[in-house]
Amino acid sequence: MWKGATCEEEKCVEDADCDNGGTCNTETGRCECLPGTSGLNCARIENCTPLNCEEKEAKCIFDIKEGQPTCNCNDDNFYYEEERCN
Repeated sequence: MWKGATCEEEKCVEDADCDNGGTCNTETGRCECLPGTSGLNCARIENCTPLNCEEKEAKCIFDIKEGQPTCNCNDDNFYYEEERCN
């Protein structure tokens, strides 16, 4: 949600405004990110590069349960296992 006199400040109002399991601190209007994520809305996933997801027809996502990045197949008919889309 945008706030400020000229709507120049992006602030969260609820946890849904934060990506990758981040939580909204409603007092500050800032997302508090899980380790391994960063950025204004926790959208930046750290350590994606070593996974080379793009070369495996996948994209890098943050696995909230595991607390780390992983690859997710671009085609929803496949799942990522053993470092490839099956």
